[in-house]
Amino acid sequence: MLKISKKDFLVRDPVCRMHIDPEYAADLDFYKGKILYFCSYPCKEKFEADPEKYFLAIPVIGNENEQSSE
Repeated sequence: MLKISKKDFLVRDPVCRMHIDPEYAADLDFYKGKILYFCSYPCKEKFEADPEKYFLAIPVIGNENEQSSE
């Protein structure tokens, strides 16, 4: 039987890399065809100041090089 936990639906803030529930994100943005969720307005402001810096750091799903903080 397949078990799905709430963690399966978390996303990462591209700035601080914190896992967040999209339903409770402080804000979101659309960038290069992707929806990005932010844990706080300061994180969104940092992203808006230099979007490429943070966008290029977003790991691709299945990327073996991404290190988990769990």
